[in-house]
Amino acid sequence: MAPNWIKLIPIMICIVAVGALDSPLDALLFSIDSMSTRGASGLTLQQHWQLMGALEAVNGMLLFGVSTAYLIAQVYWSMIAAHVTPSKI
Repeated sequence: MAPNWIKLIPIMICIVAVGALDSPLDALLFSIDSMSTRGASGLTLQQHWQLMGALEAVNGMLLFGVSTAYLIAQVYWSMIAAHVTPSKI
């Protein structure tokens, strides 16, 4: 499973490629801010690209859920491999 910061790069490239933001650094900051659903960077996309920011926030929430599920599954399977049941903890 790739780290979540790697998933920022294609979205950042897309934001710069379509001209929604001019600077790659601004696009990276906007992507990090949107995926963390913080939304306080002060950067806004051009009006006809603003839905992309909302979709990126939804993507960030989904990635958080998938990452959490993956982590819990890894802990669960490591407990099974060690023959430890949750009732023995």
